[in-house]
Order: sequence, then C-alpha cells, then structure tokens
Amino acid sequence: MDIISQIAPELNHIIGQLVQWIHSLVPSYGLAVILFTVFLKIITLPMDYWQRYSMRKNMLLQKKLKPFTDQIDRKYAVDPSDSKYQENQRIAASEKQALYKKYGYSLSAGCLPMIIMMAIFLFMFDGFRVYSNYSNTLIYNNLVNTFNTAYTVSLPEEERNEFIAQLNAFDAEIAQLHNAIALLEAKLKTAPEAEKPLIQDEIDELSLSLEIKTIQRKDIFDEKNRREKQASEYAAQQVGLAFDNIHEPFLWIKNIYRADSWQSVWPTYSEMSQQLSEAQKVSFTESDYNLIYNAVMEYSETGKGYFDSHWNGLLILPLLSIGLSFLSTIISQRLNRTKDDVVDEQTQKSNRMMMFMMPIMLAFFVFTYTAAFAVYMVSNSFLSILSSIAMTPIINKSAQKKVDADFISREPSYSRTVSYTHLT
Repeated sequence: MDIISQIAPELNHIIGQLVQWIHSLVPSYGLAVILFTVFLKIITLPMDYWQRYSMRKNMLLQKKLKPFTDQIDRKYAVDPSDSKYQENQRIAASEKQALYKKYGYSLSAGCLPMIIMMAIFLFMFDGFRVYSNYSNTLIYNNLVNTFNTAYTVSLPEEERNEFIAQLNAFDAEIAQLHNAIALLEAKLKTAPEAEKPLIQDEIDELSLSLEIKTIQRKDIFDEKNRREKQASEYAAQQVGLAFDNIHEPFLWIKNIYRADSWQSVWPTYSEMSQQLSEAQKVSFTESDYNLIYNAVMEYSETGKGYFDSHWNGLLILPLLSIGLSFLSTIISQRLNRTKDDVVDEQTQKSNRMMMFMMPIMLAFFVFTYTAAFAVYMVSNSFLSILSSIAMTPIINKSAQKKVDADFISREPSYSRTVSYTHLT
C-alpha cells in the first residue's frame, strides 16, 4: 500500500538533458558541471574572440580619429546660448557618424555578441534549474519508496488488515447494540408497568455490553495507532539513512541540487511545489511530503547541515563566483586598454555598468538557486580570466594591424554631404 504518492519526473530542457548525459559519464554532478562549462566555453570562444576584437578595434579607431573629431567639434563650436547651437550639434554628430562609419566603427559589433552571451547565460541558468528540480524529484521518489518499504516491513499489510477487520467487527457490534438499545427504550415508553423492570434490566445489560465493546474497540484502535506510529518512526529513520546514501554532495556542499547558502539540504513543501506542474500536484499533498521532509531533517546526518539553522553550504561558492566575475571584468577591460587609449563617455558608462551589473545579478541567482549554477559561474569566470590573458595579445595585434591598414588606404575626411573633403 502506498503511504505517499510519488511525483512523475520531467526533463524536457535540452541543457538539462545534456548535463544529465555528462553526469552519467562521471561520478560527480559538480565535475559534470565543470566539464560542461569547459565544453561550452570552447563552443563560444569564437564569439568571445569577436566581441573582444570588436571592442579593441573600436578603441583604436577612437584613438586614431580623435584629432579629426576634435576638429569637427572646434569647427562647429558655438556658445550654447547661440541660436545655431542645436543645429551645429546635429551637424557635428552627423559628420562624426559619417567618419566612424567610413572606418567601420560600430558599437553593435561588440554589443551583439554580448547580448547573445547574456541569452546563453540565462539559458544555462534555466537548464541547471530544471535538472536540479528533476534530480530532487528522483531523490524524493526514491525516499518515498524507502518509506513505503520500511513502513510495510515494520507494519505488514496483513497486520494492518487485521486491525481494520477487528475495528470493523467492533463497529458492527456496537451499531447493533445501539439499535437494540434504541428499540428497547422506545418499547419501554409504551410497555405496561409490570414489564418495564424487565425491559430496563435488558437495556442495562446491553448498555454494559456496549461499554465493554467500546473499551475493547478503543484498545484495538490505540494499539493500531501505536503500531502505525512505530512503523512511521522506523520508516522515517530509514529515509534519513537513505538520504545520507543517495544525496549528491560536492566539496563542502551537502546537496548540490540546493544552494551553497543558508537553505536546508532538502526543499520545503512550498519550495518543492513551486517546481511542479499542475498535473504533478494532483497527488502531491503537504502532509505526505512533510513526512519525507521531517524524516530527512530529523534522522539524516546530512540533513542537519551546518550550524543550528541546518545550512546546506557555507556561502563560499556564491561569494567566489561574484568575486571572480568582478575580477574577470576588470582584467578583461584592463587588458584591452592601454593608457593612451581614447574611450568615449558612452563606452566608459557601459564598461562601468557591466562591471557592477553582473555581480549584482549573480548575487540573486547564486544565493538562491542550485549550487550547480554557482559551480558553473566559478568555472566560467576562471576560464574567462585565462582566455582573456591568452587572447588579448593576439587580439590587440590583429586589431592594430586592421586599423593601421585602413588608415593607410583611406585618409580621414568628412563633409555634411555624401562626399568627403580633406580635413585641414
């Protein structure tokens, strides 16, 4: 007999399926995530290279074109209070844009790969989330089977049925006694005075039998509850032992499918129910689930976690991923810039925004969601630092060569019309 309903697991995410396949080849999910991150980094390396190359080329172009853009600014410089100020600003911006276009300066060339990488980031996060939810579901089903098996061993089906049969028999006898007493009480009201003592004696005798049967039924019922409680406690202990054997640790993290944070090693009912579809929730009740949750938290050594609050982790991976992300951005920006580079205000704002936006966004994801995602972010940031150090000299040389070649073949010029006149 199933004491707790199971949940039908679903894994319909391509990233989750890929991670599952890698996980089937290696013994550790954390190692599978690292291998997946390396694979993904290799696949996206050309895009990463193009983004860095485009940004470096833009910086070099700004440096080369600055004397000419400054000359444009001087030519159209007027006092802001002058009536021609707005028109001159428009013309100057138009001529700068024409000059940049002539030499291939484009912010979109560097932004498009960044947008694609951001989309990949969000897709990766969703994939790890789906696979972690799927794995937690499988673990839950395993624990349910453990509970049901242990419960049945402690309280066999035959014994449960015997209790139920005895209770049903007592219920039938008690119902008969109630009916018999009710009939006699009705008869007593209309019986002759001479017969009433006999009827009352019969009622008293049946009432005594009813009292005895009620006490006997209560004894059976209490024994049934005692045996069920005993079986439940034994089953809960076996669930705790089973979780210790089947949970997926990684380094100091108790359960890698949970965050390396203050979260418990096993999701609460509200957390688990949020992971399920409406169809899965049909046979998923809070009371049933809490039997498993309480068993893990009370009888599992793993479930006790760190500190009195039973933390799943120590916040090391989240803090490390945020720090490495911040460091990776700084290293990338500094390696792609020399002290005499010219960087426009918009690019500087964009760089500053990226430097702080990513760590802030990470702070939400890595402190709340699966530790596997934090492993991915740490691995990805570390690989990004290595790739920045390795690719930067090549990118700088290639971009410099391209810009120099363009300036040799084309001399900078500008005009308010389609044709260009030389700057003097």
